Amino acid sequence: MMKIAPLTTRERSEGLARLPAWQPVADRDAIHRSIRFADFNAAWQPAAPELPANSGQHDGMRPLPQYRHPKKNWRLKRGATPQWYKQRNGVRTKALSGAARVARFRPPGVKAP
Repeated sequence: MMKIAPLTTRERSEGLARLPAWQPVADRDAIHRSIRFADFNAAWQPAAPELPANSGQHDGMRPLPQYRHPKKNWRLKRGATPQWYKQRNGVRTKALSGAARVARFRPPGVKAP
């Protein structure tokens, strides 16, 4: 990727001469422009004349629908395999940490450190 060299002081002053509303920033290598309106709503109306004043609704937009609960018990997990089948076939239904698994399957006669 090609790096662009920063402007020299002379190039920057010539460029700012062509942009009368912009001023250089004192502490940085940047320029700044500030626009102030006496009344923002009056200044905005020419840009969007079809919108009614202070309506809060854009043209063609409907209000949001009211929230409805999905009527699901999402905390209840419904597994497809019955519990009795898992118990009969030795399927693990609870998670064990590594230390608990080592302690469970430690050969008899070996003491824990």
